[in-house]
This record gives sequence, C-alpha cells and structure tokens, in this order.
Amino acid sequence: MTCLPSDPSRTATTDRAAGSSTCGDDGRSRSDIPVIVARPLTTAAFAPYGVVVEHLGLERRLHLTEAFAAQPEAKTPSLWISRIKERTALPLVVDRMERHPYSNQTFVPLGPTRLLVVVALGDERGAADLATLAAFVAQPGQGVTYHRNVWHFGLSTLEAPADFLVAMSVTGENDDAVFEPLAHPIRVSATLHPDR
Repeated sequence: MTCLPSDPSRTATTDRAAGSSTCGDDGRSRSDIPVIVARPLTTAAFAPYGVVVEHLGLERRLHLTEAFAAQPEAKTPSLWISRIKERTALPLVVDRMERHPYSNQTFVPLGPTRLLVVVALGDERGAADLATLAAFVAQPGQGVTYHRNVWHFGLSTLEAPADFLVAMSVTGENDDAVFEPLAHPIRVSATLHPDR
C-alpha cells in the first residue's frame, strides 16, 4: 500500500482511492491507525468533557449557564453563527485537536443535524491524553459545551449544510485557541442509522 503524505491544510483526512492511504505525522499508514467507535451522546458519558445542551423539560426557556464561563482574562462574551457546507465523511482520521485555555465553548445546532464530537482531556503536560479520547454522535436537538482546556476536534456535522450557534468568552488578544497535532492519529468510526 502506498502511503501518501498528509495535506497540511487539513486537520483530518478521509479515505482515498483503493490502494493508497494518507499518513499520520508519525508515518503510520491508514491500516495502522487505532480506531474508536463514536457512541451516542449522553449527559453521563460526556460529563468529564463538558455539558450536553438539550432541552428535555417543559419550561419555555433553557438557560445555558456555562456558555460564557471563563477565566478573568476572557472578559468579552462572543456569539456567532458558523455554517458548515460539507458533511463529515466517516471513517474520519483525526490528527489534530484544539483547546481553549480561557473559556468554555458551546455549539448549538440551528437545525435538525447530527454533530460528531471528538474530545480528550489534557495530560500532565497539557497535551491531549489519547487514553481519554472519546467520540460521540449528538442527535438532532443536542448541542455541547466544552469545558475550558478540553481538547476537541473541529466542528463536524453528519448532515450539511448546517448552521451552528457558537458561544464563548474571548480575551481580544488572539490567544483564545491552541491547536496541536496528536501524538499519533486516531480513526473515528460510527454506526449510523439512515432514519436518525
């Protein structure tokens, strides 16, 4: 099998034509990459990484109390809409993640779309601890709040186009996000039902 160099302009790769494969930063071919299977997003399973945003009650309003939780350096609440034009193909090879050192970050879908969530906790050096890496599929009506410093893969949707409301607090110093390659890439797969 030919191992093709990865495209530095992308944060993940998808399957190429048969007989070829992309490589991770450590030179692994696709067949050597560890696989994790995304599971349904639940409050209990996601608790180490953040909060599931889901309005299951009868009240008119659901207050997102952790959306702007931040360190004193991040004094400015920021709210915007992100549009994803292409869906994420599975399996997905994740070789880079991001974290926000000063603030939580929240994603709420503005339509009936499923969100792919890939997260990890930091190790003693602050790098992504692959032993804690997990993947989830959020169903329509579910969003997430990532806790501060939780590593996560970029916004990925299983249906497109899709719009998301994004909320966090920022410092205004262009230092609100840290991006780093993983120690080795991880392949994320999921069993998806066509009616869900």
